[in-house]
Amino acid sequence: MIEGARGDIVRKYRSHSSETHTPETNRITTMSDADSKPSPVPSAAKEQFANFIEKLNRQCKGLPYIPVIAEKAKTKPAYVVLGGGGFLFFIFVLMVGLNALVEMACFAYPAFMAIKSLKESSGYEVWLTYFMIFSSFHVMEALYGHPDPMTDSTTYILFKLVVLVLCFLPMTNGAERIYKMGIKRVIAAADAKTD
Repeated sequence: MIEGARGDIVRKYRSHSSETHTPETNRITTMSDADSKPSPVPSAAKEQFANFIEKLNRQCKGLPYIPVIAEKAKTKPAYVVLGGGGFLFFIFVLMVGLNALVEMACFAYPAFMAIKSLKESSGYEVWLTYFMIFSSFHVMEALYGHPDPMTDSTTYILFKLVVLVLCFLPMTNGAERIYKMGIKRVIAAADAKTD
């Protein structure tokens, strides 16, 4: 009884499936495999990664212990360096915390660009807006209390990272949009009341 039901299910699957078996290659191909063309993007990315690994291998050969460790591990010296760097980064995240890492990432580039825009005397409104948003997260966290369960929540930290990155990326112009849609209107309304 069970065997008969199993056979019915297999027959239904085979009749509804878009797979075909090609005996010459002994491979099952789907309609999407036959119709799709390989994308050039992955091969270009693989090529860039391979060039990066080769360049790193050449640089690692002059280091005293890396080639020995790579030979014992039966791998390339570049992989030893990347693995060691990844391990040190993981230890850094454990020691400092994810929130501190997000704070550093969301402060360094915008601070550099803010200083650059002050020197050029243009675009500083965007960076002023960004740092107002950046500071508002800090004020919220300070008002929430200590110990801070808000900064211990990975969801909140990732939300803060996404919002701040969207605000400072030139492709999204998030801080500029917030300035034009919100802050500029509030300032104009406040100026109109004082006049």
